Parts: sequence; C-alpha cells; structure tokens
Amino acid sequence: MVTPKTTLDWYRRLVRRVVGVEYHMHDLCHAGLTWAAATGATVVELLHRAGHASPTVAMAYQHATSDRDVVLAAALAGLCAPKAPVIPISAAAAPGGNAAGPQ
Repeated sequence: MVTPKTTLDWYRRLVRRVVGVEYHMHDLCHAGLTWAAATGATVVELLHRAGHASPTVAMAYQHATSDRDVVLAAALAGLCAPKAPVIPISAAAAPGGNAAGPQ
C-alpha cells in the first residue's frame, strides 16, 4: 500500500543512491528559505513562506555569507560616496541655451 511514509522512504533511498548523501525534506525547506533570506526576504516574508509563527524560528535562515557581505559593503559604501553637485534650474538655463554657461 502506498502511504506518505512509504513514498518518503522510497524518495530517500532514491536520493541516497543518486546523490550519494542522505538528507531530509526539511533540508530542502531550509535551503529554500536560506536562499530567500539571502536575496533579501524579510523575517516576516520568511514567516509567511514557511508557515512559522515565531520570528526566532525564521531567524535560523538568516545566515551570514561572504557573498552577501560584499553586497552589504557595497551598499554601505554607496551611502558614503560623494554626491554629484546639484545645479539649480535657474543657473542651468544660461543665455543662448548653453547649460554650461559662458566659456
């Protein structure tokens, strides 16, 4: 008789034979939620995707990774980068249609 348990047992044997390692369905859920977190999902979004009720549980998927660290460092550097000067519209409209003004 086919039951959820016999199907899961069959699946585990198949994965062990093909991939060479044993893992559980929770491992796939954990990977998916970790990837969602790495792409910027908030804790609330992780709670919704996983059906969890506790933010503490969702925080388990917020892993620090070196590639994400590079993205965060670049974003922080962008906050400190010098901004281009803002030229008021009245100053930009120089006589003769030359926005750069007299040469």
